[in-house]
Amino acid sequence: MSWVTITSDDIKTRLSGPEVTSVKTYDLASGQSDPHDEAIALSLAEVRGYIPRSCKDPDTTLIPPELKDTAIIVAIEKLAGRLSGGGCIMTEERIRAHEISIQRLRDTARGQFHFTSGIAAESAGISADSDDIQGGNSAMCYGGEAKLEF
Repeated sequence: MSWVTITSDDIKTRLSGPEVTSVKTYDLASGQSDPHDEAIALSLAEVRGYIPRSCKDPDTTLIPPELKDTAIIVAIEKLAGRLSGGGCIMTEERIRAHEISIQRLRDTARGQFHFTSGIAAESAGISADSDDIQGGNSAMCYGGEAKLEF
């Protein structure tokens, strides 16, 4: 499965109508970038930081599809931090979802959450069709190594 990215539309699907409106009406100071773009870039960088180097796709805008939901939750937290009154976006439920997402990233770094490997792993000779690893599906990375399925 190919790696994916997140977009501002992904973030908007998680926000209520009034929250989307407040983000749209956010006034940018001179020289500031769109808060969506910054939140997405920070979120992608944070998620990729937990992925073992040997499993990363070289495209820095891509993440494993299994971590897309996590990246969206992290991006919402980053977006709320950029907005005045962003605390209204970070409800108790979203704070808890963010905590769970960070735990998932920690589990990923420890090899306790498996995900689809990126092009980097595939170009190193690890692929779903490879017979190099006996008895398993090497397309799933697990702590930087191939996860064996028996």
